[in-house]
Amino acid sequence: MKKFLIILLLGLLLNPLSGFSQNYKDRGDAAYNSGKYSDAIRQYTAALAYLKSQKVSSSDRTYSEIEKLVARAERCVPLMEQAETLFANANSSDDYSNAKKAYQSILQINVNDGYSKGKISECDQKIRQIEMHQADEATWASIINGNSNKAVYQQYLDSFPDGAHVKEAKNAILEFEDKELWALTKKENTKEAYEKYLASKSTSLYESEAKMAIYTIEDEALWVSILKEDTEEAYNKYVEDDSNPAKNHMKEALTKLSVIKTAKMAEAISTAAESREKASEIVEVLETASKTIVLSEKDTEMLKHYKSISDHVAFCNNPTIEDGLMYLETYPDSEYANWVSDKLSELYANNLSVNSTENDYQLARSYARSETAKKYVETRITTIKRKAKASKRSGAWDDRAQLGIGVDAEMLNSLALGPKVEFKLGAADNIFNFSVGAKALWWKPEWLTGTEIQHITFMQVPIYAAAKLNLFRTGDDSHFYIGGEWAYNLNFSSKISDSYGDYIKDKELVNGSNMSASARIGFCWEHSDLSFYYRHDLSPVYNQEYIYQQYNDCYTDFEKVLNERFRIGISYTCYIIF
Repeated sequence: MKKFLIILLLGLLLNPLSGFSQNYKDRGDAAYNSGKYSDAIRQYTAALAYLKSQKVSSSDRTYSEIEKLVARAERCVPLMEQAETLFANANSSDDYSNAKKAYQSILQINVNDGYSKGKISECDQKIRQIEMHQADEATWASIINGNSNKAVYQQYLDSFPDGAHVKEAKNAILEFEDKELWALTKKENTKEAYEKYLASKSTSLYESEAKMAIYTIEDEALWVSILKEDTEEAYNKYVEDDSNPAKNHMKEALTKLSVIKTAKMAEAISTAAESREKASEIVEVLETASKTIVLSEKDTEMLKHYKSISDHVAFCNNPTIEDGLMYLETYPDSEYANWVSDKLSELYANNLSVNSTENDYQLARSYARSETAKKYVETRITTIKRKAKASKRSGAWDDRAQLGIGVDAEMLNSLALGPKVEFKLGAADNIFNFSVGAKALWWKPEWLTGTEIQHITFMQVPIYAAAKLNLFRTGDDSHFYIGGEWAYNLNFSSKISDSYGDYIKDKELVNGSNMSASARIGFCWEHSDLSFYYRHDLSPVYNQEYIYQQYNDCYTDFEKVLNERFRIGISYTCYIIF
């Protein structure tokens, strides 16, 4: 036994890695194979230092192997730092692939690095998770953006049982199943079917719709019974019933009540005046009601009756031929039909003109029912026919010749009065006509009072030409016109009356002739003409030089009127048509 211990001690003394040196190497190997390369370098360096202290040569195999391990560890340190950084910052499969490659490069140096092997497994797991998540999201996006159905969502669940959208997919399948059940329920559309739908699951998408459908079915049955009863009390009960959440016939019920109220109002009407007053209101209510409900036969007759009254009132306020014809066509048996027909005949008669035909006359006659209307139409036809005859006569105005006989009277510091004869072309209906004629005016100026001369008289014969322009019609047979006239006046047979009342002839007192022009306005009829005119002498009537020489003592009085060459007058003429 003692011999064995001596041999063992000698072995230990002869082995370079004996004692502390072996401990350093073992700890370095442990760190080296667990990826802790910095720790491994420190342990290996301590082992080498111990070997040097024991005078072990660097060429020794053990010393050389530890140096190689230090060199490999030093190569792995930066690689491990890079790999750890890549892994820590990785967010995508590419990032983890890069980290995996870094760890694999360490294994190429140290095939026994268990830490790197574990990290490579983690990278593979992360890559698989990321790729699975991407596939999950891509599949879900295609489902959401596409035409999804129940089978598609089920396929998603089969492919990704632990996917991020499993809950959503299951809810979507439940919705499809609920929609399918709801479609079948709506197709059946019975109270029992809706109740079965509500009992099918604790919650449903169409729970409120199903409940309202049940209320609606019950409401329809209730409304059928109310229509059969058809009383004001039944409709009021329906309107006031707060226990019925549907009330789909509320508008119809209110309309029925308004019709019943209107019918009562119509029954209370006792006079024709009250009927006309209430007609529009009754018609409005019933016409509005007819858009919501079907009126009964009785209500329809009431509407037609009061519509005839309302339309008659409207026709009275604004009678037109179109409305009258429509009224007679719509209400041929109305109590107002005769009145409307008479009014229609009056309208047709008022529309008659000189261009109307015998058919137009007969049309006006055909609507006249009362004797008063017939008389009015015949009077109107007679008037129009007379006008048509006159219009036809005046159609070619240049072939229309008229002989006029009339009288003119002029005033202003003197009086001139006398007859005239005129020949005119054109009729009263023509816009323009022309005439020539002659007058015989007896003058009696009275402006010499206070002198020895009492007054002067002389005869003037104007030969004139006149033109007239009709501006507008002032009545059925009259026109308002403006005109102008030019005259050549012959003056002769002048006499002076002295203070004794004797007449002294003086042929030189007035000029033998002079010219004048006049402007006039007036009214013309087919056989007569009345006008007012202003006449101005273009040359003087009196012989001024002769008066100055012969009547110098009263020249001042003469002078007052010598230059007064204007006068105003009135003319009336009657015409005989050739």
